[in-house]
Amino acid sequence: MNIDVLQDLKQFISATILQQAVELRGDITSDLREDINSQHNDMRKMNKGLNDKIDDFSQSIADTMDTNNESSEADVKDHEKRVAILEHKAA
Repeated sequence: MNIDVLQDLKQFISATILQQAVELRGDITSDLREDINSQHNDMRKMNKGLNDKIDDFSQSIADTMDTNNESSEADVKDHEKRVAILEHKAA
């Protein structure tokens, strides 16, 4: 083999390795993007689920507070009636 053939072979090998490296880099980048997008979507789903649970919990608390307020108002009205009756009897 002469020097020209060796130079051509060296250039061929370098170009082939460079091409393979570029393709491998593209494959790795693509795989990483897919993984990141998948994880991002999973996090969105988890966040939505968590927000839904927080909304349900908040609504349950509001409903309970409304029920307690209604009960308290009924008790106050009952007490007002009883006090009015007692005041009337005392007068």
